[in-house]
Amino acid sequence: MLQQQRSLQHHPWAPDVAAASAGVQQAEAALSAAQQKVAYSALTAPFSGTVIARLHNEGETVDQPLPVVQITGNDNPVLTAQFSPGDVQHIHVGDVATLQAQGLKGTAQGHVVAISSSQSTDAHTIPVIIGLNAANVEFGPGAYGSATIRVGSQKGLVVPSSAIVKDPTTGSTQVFRKQGGGYAPVPVSIRSETDTIALVETPDLHVGDAIVSRGAYELAVPGAAQAKTDPDTH
Repeated sequence: MLQQQRSLQHHPWAPDVAAASAGVQQAEAALSAAQQKVAYSALTAPFSGTVIARLHNEGETVDQPLPVVQITGNDNPVLTAQFSPGDVQHIHVGDVATLQAQGLKGTAQGHVVAISSSQSTDAHTIPVIIGLNAANVEFGPGAYGSATIRVGSQKGLVVPSSAIVKDPTTGSTQVFRKQGGGYAPVPVSIRSETDTIALVETPDLHVGDAIVSRGAYELAVPGAAQAKTDPDTH
């Protein structure tokens, strides 16, 4: 009877012990998860160097295999060049760059090591990090210069933009070539164009041909091209 009473006295505490044990297990699991997060928050670089780009912002969740920052070795100097968003679309890590900088005689060769990921929709320029290939090139503090990155090539003829006549109705483009006592229209395809020059392609125009660089639109009037006018040629 005494043994049975003791059993009855201890039995009501059993659920509390089970609940406490479950709480301990939950706390241990939470502690393990927190320790794992702390372990992931430690950034380990494969070599000593300088941080040149931060790929993620504070508070973001990043999977373990993904890089968080980009670094470059301290052996070779790096420069930051600003490019327009349109140009950056054609630039890739590893592209060859030609550099001209203050205190540098001639040019130096480098390559793109990082492109800023912080690209807002209203950004006018985007930083591109370029590393020099030679370690013995030295720049003073605050040195500035320019960088050229070749992203492709096209064949064609370079003509003044003012020489191109565009038909607003058909969208066709042409230039006027000097021919005999007048000027003949030559259809062209525009490959690229700036405010001053254009790269055009046509089988009917060759290096050395004289084309009208000013007053070309006046020649587009029917009959004007055959008249003996005297526009500026280039």
